[in-house]
Amino acid sequence: LLELIGIRSPEPLRAVAACLLVTASLFLGPIVQHLLEVRDGYALLVSYPSVNEDSWIFLRDKVLAPVTEEIVFRACLVRLWDSAAFSKRFIIFAG
Repeated sequence: LLELIGIRSPEPLRAVAACLLVTASLFLGPIVQHLLEVRDGYALLVSYPSVNEDSWIFLRDKVLAPVTEEIVFRACLVRLWDSAAFSKRFIIFAG
């Protein structure tokens, strides 16, 4: 099962730690960029959607994008688990 989800190291703890570090490093760039913009006065630390903000953009960013991402992610998992010969019951309840 571990190989199916991408952990192929003989030491699972080391593999999990490496995966977490890689994921954290992906988020480090945008966080540092935002903090630099806050420091230089180009952005607020926390911003809320304004009344003037286009409602379609807000809907796209906050509703449609996460829903689409979740559907695509689930579809990929179902296909992967189906090709790995997991039972339909497992796929339905784990996915």
